[in-house]
Amino acid sequence: MKIKIWNAFASNNSGSYTIVGNFSTSQLARDVATELTKLVEAHHKWIEACEGTSPLSEFAKTNGLSSYTETKYHDDWPESFSTAPEVLAIDQQVFIHHPYVITLPALFGQYFYSRGGRVEIELNHSHNPLVASFSIYVHHEKKKTVDSTSTFASILRELIAPDGPLSTGLANELAPAWKIENSGFEKLTFGACFEDLVKSFAAIEKIIANYDVRSTVQLFEAPSEKADPLLHLRQSGNTVNNSDTKTKNSETLLDTIGSFFESIIKPRKM
Repeated sequence: MKIKIWNAFASNNSGSYTIVGNFSTSQLARDVATELTKLVEAHHKWIEACEGTSPLSEFAKTNGLSSYTETKYHDDWPESFSTAPEVLAIDQQVFIHHPYVITLPALFGQYFYSRGGRVEIELNHSHNPLVASFSIYVHHEKKKTVDSTSTFASILRELIAPDGPLSTGLANELAPAWKIENSGFEKLTFGACFEDLVKSFAAIEKIIANYDVRSTVQLFEAPSEKADPLLHLRQSGNTVNNSDTKTKNSETLLDTIGSFFESIIKPRKM
């Protein structure tokens, strides 16, 4: 009888993967997200058996993309026991994300371009928290009919309500940061790190969809787990924002917002 013993150490080979595409219209972004949602679900089921031609290979051929061949160990896709990558559209952007994977195929970026879009950012194999910065604004064609100040107030109140996406599901107990710029180009900007990126994004999208506003999202990987990645929002001048770096009581934030907007909202002239 022969016995073999290996002495090894574990390594952290997987991080998160995120790619963001931007399209000319929100309808096109939704169409692309719907198509890719069906694709990732079909391919994830195929991974379990790996029989026949993969959905990704068929998709690449059908859409005139570079041919796709599975790697030997399928290290460009999550394990079959894991969840499939998630796809979400917010306004004119499409997000593809998985929290724990070595990488995902380059095919997704190619498809963004083939549909007339652009790749805004690809965060490949990120280990530090992902930081999301949302900018909410009123389109210039709507400025005469939409009161941006009261609209931003309503959105912010929903976001930081006790069960809102800026009060729940935050990573590392890091408080969200927000600011309202009311000079020149008016916009509401808020940032946070989320435990479940797509779940929180979906909750935010559900709120802002009820208002006549536009949105853009910027994503970046925090430089470390210790430094405050939202310091640029907390220290911004000529803004109104929250300043604590640890999670703050939602009711306190609501009071702060309420007093702020009461001081700047003026009755409309009839």
